[in-house]
Amino acid sequence: MINVDKDSGFITNFSKEEVYQILIDIKRKVQREDYTVSMNRPKNRDFMRNYQISSEEIKQILLELAVEDFGYALLNDRTDPRYSDEILHVFCKTCHFIPFTEEDYVAVEVFIKLNNLVGKCIIVSFHKAERSFNFLFK
Repeated sequence: MINVDKDSGFITNFSKEEVYQILIDIKRKVQREDYTVSMNRPKNRDFMRNYQISSEEIKQILLELAVEDFGYALLNDRTDPRYSDEILHVFCKTCHFIPFTEEDYVAVEVFIKLNNLVGKCIIVSFHKAERSFNFLFK
């Protein structure tokens, strides 16, 4: 049963095993190349450009996601009723990149929001975290 927090809109009633199974499914799709990053979102495009992140690096980051990187889920907030049953899973992972204007690697908290659909996974958000992140299992 899904319990949505009335204040935040977050769903946090997941066990570690449930998140682990979600990650197995996501990683299978990533390995099969059955995923896409939403490049129509300026935050995603700008982040990847500013940190010179390749599609191969994105794939590797997704494959390295762990249960401990999970924060919460939320219902897809689209107004179209066709999407009302979709759940977006949100992770945050520390990664190291070289910014476009720098020469050395910097640690960056990457905010990752996934829509794990049947047959494919859509990376809705892949950008620098804009606020502190509450991990469910850390």
